[in-house]
Amino acid sequence: MKFKINRQILLVNLSKVSKAVNNKTPFLALTGILFNLTSEYLELIGSDNDLCIRCIINKEVNGDQVIEIEEVGSTVINEKIICEIVRKVESDMIEIEVMDNLAKIRSDKSIFSVNTIPAIDYPSIDFSLIGDSFSIDALELKNVFDQTLFASSDKEARPILTGLNVKCANNTLEFVATDTYRLSKKIIELSTSNEFNVTIPKSSLDELNKIIELGTMVQVYITEKKVIFEGGNVKRYLIDIYEENETIQSYVTFEDFVELVIANYPSKIEILSKRVLDFEDLVIHENYSHVDHSNNYNEEDVEINFKKLSFNDIF
Repeated sequence: MKFKINRQILLVNLSKVSKAVNNKTPFLALTGILFNLTSEYLELIGSDNDLCIRCIINKEVNGDQVIEIEEVGSTVINEKIICEIVRKVESDMIEIEVMDNLAKIRSDKSIFSVNTIPAIDYPSIDFSLIGDSFSIDALELKNVFDQTLFASSDKEARPILTGLNVKCANNTLEFVATDTYRLSKKIIELSTSNEFNVTIPKSSLDELNKIIELGTMVQVYITEKKVIFEGGNVKRYLIDIYEENETIQSYVTFEDFVELVIANYPSKIEILSKRVLDFEDLVIHENYSHVDHSNNYNEEDVEINFKKLSFNDIF
């Protein structure tokens, strides 16, 4: 395998796929990034088995040639090493040549020799676009993540609560996250006949949220075992989803936790967001705050207690 590539474009894409790489894994191949060079494009894949990210760099971008291909091939290069080299060299183009499990990386003033891993040792990943699907604007998807993921739990004792529940029914897409102390829900109207109910790990969605390309449409494909996001330069972003019966004893579902949270808060009060923001100064220096509302609501005084962290996450 031998080619030259625009350094900045390679660095941007390496930064994206590297978010799926776990350098502490015992599987040597998964500490690296898979390079698959064809006659038309360079494919980059990073994975930790639960999260997989695939980026494609075409030979030409906007009419400019960014890859000069001399010999096609595949290899795996350690993620930390290749990212550091590409980040630090000072040249517009770099050359990568792989022979006998040794990669030579050349720039204008530098040359590096790096041991590689055979591509055959990299696990096979199914990026097939199957299952229920829908399209959503990248900005809207990012807003969904920003407004819901904060409410997910960080405690692994209840794995299902460390994810975002996505439910589609009756032309409505519903996103819900809760740690049983707080609950965040976002509802989007959607023209589709699809019906599904899955819970996606928060940690994987946090990484996706960092690399979403605004101004694009994101296509989402959902099956019982995985969800794939596709949009912009990220050609495939695959996440293994939680299977409730395997992760929660006694077959407790995400909906059971949601109903429990709602049952604990039988009263519902609608307040203008501006009025709520007026309370912000009260929580700047206190972990917990207590607010008595002087007006009556249904002939009862309103008393509000909340955590500083929860309040700041919402507003």
